[in-house]
Amino acid sequence: MKPISTKVHGILDIATVGTLWAVPQLLRWSGRTKIMLAAAGVGMLGYSLCTRYQYGLVKALPMKTHLLLDYISGATLAAAPLLLQDEPLTTKLMIAGLGLNEITVAALTEPNPLVSEQMKYAYLDLVS
Repeated sequence: MKPISTKVHGILDIATVGTLWAVPQLLRWSGRTKIMLAAAGVGMLGYSLCTRYQYGLVKALPMKTHLLLDYISGATLAAAPLLLQDEPLTTKLMIAGLGLNEITVAALTEPNPLVSEQMKYAYLDLVS
């Protein structure tokens, strides 16, 4: 059993999409970097809306496939600074950090929503 439920994962997905869109704008990063992170955010939003979890609208992708896409997206972001030669080191580190965060969240997410709910009720039984 892993500590992040699919419900919490969905909230983190929404926050990550917002971060990928907002941070480059707020920190006035280059146009190329803004486009790259906006595209990553659009991709994440797209596959999140198609996932079989609490926040999915279409519910076509299994959660395990969603997590695989998170790993791929995270690895791509973590490696992206290698292509961004002209960006300041702080920008590169932040982008790599976003990628590593995505990988970590995917690794800590319980892919079965039913197990996630069972964990919640087991915890409530313990504390009550």
